[in-house]
Amino acid sequence: MNLTSIKSAHQAKNTQFVIFNSNGTIIESDNVLFSLNHEKKITEIHPFFENVLDIISTESIAFSCVHLNINNTLLTCDIEISLIENNNYLLILTDFSKHYKSFQSLAQSRNETAIKSEVLVLKNEILREKEAFKNKFIDNFSHEITSPITSIIAFANLMKNSKLNNEQKEYLEVMTSSSLHLKSMINDVLDISKIEIGKLEINNEQFNFSKLLSQIESEYNHKCANKQLDFKLFIDEKVPTYIESDKTKVRQLIKNLLDNSLKFTKTGSISLSVETVFTRAQKITLAIIVEDTGMGIKEEDHDKIFTRFNRLENSKNIDGVGLGLSIVKEITELLGGTIKLKSDYKKGSCFTIIIKAKYPPTQKLEIHKNSKKLFQKNKQKHQVLVVEDNELHQLAIFKILAKTNNFYLDIVSNGSEALEAVNSTLYDVILMDYKMPILNGLETAKAIRNLSDKRRKNIPIIIATGAHIDTELLGQKGRDINDIITKPFDEEEFISAIESCLSNN
Repeated sequence: MNLTSIKSAHQAKNTQFVIFNSNGTIIESDNVLFSLNHEKKITEIHPFFENVLDIISTESIAFSCVHLNINNTLLTCDIEISLIENNNYLLILTDFSKHYKSFQSLAQSRNETAIKSEVLVLKNEILREKEAFKNKFIDNFSHEITSPITSIIAFANLMKNSKLNNEQKEYLEVMTSSSLHLKSMINDVLDISKIEIGKLEINNEQFNFSKLLSQIESEYNHKCANKQLDFKLFIDEKVPTYIESDKTKVRQLIKNLLDNSLKFTKTGSISLSVETVFTRAQKITLAIIVEDTGMGIKEEDHDKIFTRFNRLENSKNIDGVGLGLSIVKEITELLGGTIKLKSDYKKGSCFTIIIKAKYPPTQKLEIHKNSKKLFQKNKQKHQVLVVEDNELHQLAIFKILAKTNNFYLDIVSNGSEALEAVNSTLYDVILMDYKMPILNGLETAKAIRNLSDKRRKNIPIIIATGAHIDTELLGQKGRDINDIITKPFDEEEFISAIESCLSNN
């Protein structure tokens, strides 16, 4: 079979030829696509042909993609009409139904894809706007709600040193514990929000790990004693005093695990162990182990407890929102670590976190260890500028520093007033809130560093913040600011930060 015969065979299936005269009467038709009677008018075939006779001329005319329904046969054809001999016309109908149907499906699919893409862009834009609003709301809400909590805890701690009877001391403990619990839940919600959008940042810094563990030991000795539980702390002698990691998140991991054990342990003990797994080239792998004699966890529930807002059946009557362990797992993974669980139901649980950190050279450790001794030898009073817009926080700071009898205080409410005060008085240290009207703490610190007077531009600056320490703020530590402390204030850590700045200046 040659090309001509193939072409003829193809045309024979898909093309119909019709001859009609100038009056529109059909003279002949090969009826390939549908049957046409001789002497029938072409205008009777389909309404499309009603105006054809008016427009045909000596030149050929063509029409594409014409939908025809002739003798109950649905076709999509290309049509060509041309003048032939004896003043007759040739009508050629070529069936492209499959082609146009395929093209239409392709075009429709392309249009639907384009529409879906536009809808997706629109939805993403709406989601971004909603996310931005939610994040701004959570950030502002967190800051605003942290302020009263900070005040409650600060004044409760101050009252503990006053003359109180045992009943009053118990009330204060309840206030402090409840406030700290509320702040912890707020931080958990904020962390979950940041994890969802990939904005929970790891802010590594050098810190005294031994001191952090000592503070945790003191806190949980007290908490466990209130429930008549024993608390034990074991620290491997190879664990360095100072490490470089995210201090806030390391503390959060340990405290979330201990709080979880505290909630589910009615009798017996809770222990915290820190062990060195591996060290090399100033890098260390640590194991943080929290073990309890609590109610334990069924094996089939081991994975469930790390799911957000998940509460096991046997824990429905215990306080909490089901975020603690899920945050522990996600933060551990952000730190490049792992978490494991061993538990015997009704006997107790053991959580093990493996994290990696760095530890600094020995020379740096000695400088930090000696800083407090240097300050204790110096008996002069130091001039402190407190920049804080919350009056209750101003009073709390004043009370805390007044107890030491080592400081003279000036207090201003915003960054603009701080610049005026610095230009008129030479301070030994500046304690400044991060979020303030007019100029925030970081902007004010940068303005001070740009002063022409060398003595004033180099005054040590400590930033206090009730929000999570972000990358921008942490990046300024050691540059425009000397240290960062968090609210609510830990009184000892607060005084220690000021002493450290003074001794190093």
